Amino acid sequence: MAVASQQSSPGAGKVQYGRFLAPDKQVRPCEVRNLRRDGASLGLCETMAKDTPIVLYIHGVGRREARVTAVYERGMDVCFIPSKSGLRRAVDDSATSDNAAVERRHGDRINPGNGYQPILLPHGETQDCKIVDISPSGALVSLESMLPIGAIVELAGLAGRVLDRREDGTVIKFEDKVDPVKLAELIR
Repeated sequence: MAVASQQSSPGAGKVQYGRFLAPDKQVRPCEVRNLRRDGASLGLCETMAKDTPIVLYIHGVGRREARVTAVYERGMDVCFIPSKSGLRRAVDDSATSDNAAVERRHGDRINPGNGYQPILLPHGETQDCKIVDISPSGALVSLESMLPIGAIVELAGLAGRVLDRREDGTVIKFEDKVDPVKLAELIR
């Protein structure tokens, strides 16, 4: 739980989604609660031992190196290890703009409208999914299955991995960057 003396930020009450990389190199999903300038509380996640270093990826904020400071049932508190980029900007961006991560993306994103494409799932099943948006490096899709982070999929003939699960869909990062012209042809 958060200590009362810790600084809070304007985004402190917001629940954000993220994942963390543990020392065993496994990526685990989590909810990020009580985001502060100096740390956060992680919920609905597998816990690590106190003082374990992790790399935390917060949707809308970015990557933060952290250390576990407290552990409780289905959650833990972490403190951020300061970096040159500064935590103030990232936390403020998160609090003021839900689109902070979108604004930092590389490559033009295409909104395919009502674009449905087949997606090949890890166990070999094919399912139709709605492409929310797509770019040369990845896509945000809406589908029935809840795929694990790291799962290998194929969307519109493009191999990729599940990078994140969010309220608005599943984020897929393509294995290879796709030429924008070819991309537009694939999703017609």
